[in-house]
Amino acid sequence: MVCFASETNPKASPERIRKDIEEEWHLENKFRVFGAEQIPNLSMYLKEWLTS
Repeated sequence: MVCFASETNPKASPERIRKDIEEEWHLENKFRVFGAEQIPNLSMYLKEWLTS
């Protein structure tokens, strides 16, 4: 998931969004949430995630 959520917002950070979705949909370690800070280098983050 790609969103404009910022890591500095504790109530709606990408990490918080990821945890909420994992808990609600029972999808542990099956997806990532990339936020505003990752968008400028999104291709690098996607490549890193997909090859790990």
